[in-house]
Amino acid sequence: MKKTFLTVLLAVVSMLSMQAQTITGKWVTYIVDEEAEEMVSHILVFEGNLMRQAMFAMSSMEGVGDVSLFVDVPAQDYTPGSKVLNFRFDPAQAEMELKGVDFIDEIKNVIKENPAKEEELRQIVYNSLAPNKQQMAQEGLLSGKYTVVSATDTKLVLKDPEGESYTFIRPE
Repeated sequence: MKKTFLTVLLAVVSMLSMQAQTITGKWVTYIVDEEAEEMVSHILVFEGNLMRQAMFAMSSMEGVGDVSLFVDVPAQDYTPGSKVLNFRFDPAQAEMELKGVDFIDEIKNVIKENPAKEEELRQIVYNSLAPNKQQMAQEGLLSGKYTVVSATDTKLVLKDPEGESYTFIRPE
């Protein structure tokens, strides 16, 4: 009798922990390319029946310094609990925000002499990158059908159509 009760109790606990595994919330994965001096964070957010995706990128821009950008696309519907996520978006709807520029010393000296120049220089950097936002979204964001391989409280693993896995974590 004790064995039966214990087995049933373990089964109930297992079922409860399986139900607690949901993809609702925010997920992030980081890709660092030291050779190219780039770091990209892919961000997924699942709320209700909407999923959002974005990308935060930091890169070294020759003659300028370190630039950080945020690129996102409008939210789309998904079916909560589904094992397949179909990421589809129009890259033309991508939005880009210049999050920061850590200018090289030469430019920092110009800004020290004339602080009003900083905003003008930031706008020049933004204008040089803005025409590429559609391409950045198309190449950097998830597109197509991805399978949810596993989801725990701290880790989400997706597999792309070619079979490559992507591991996301919940940010702290």
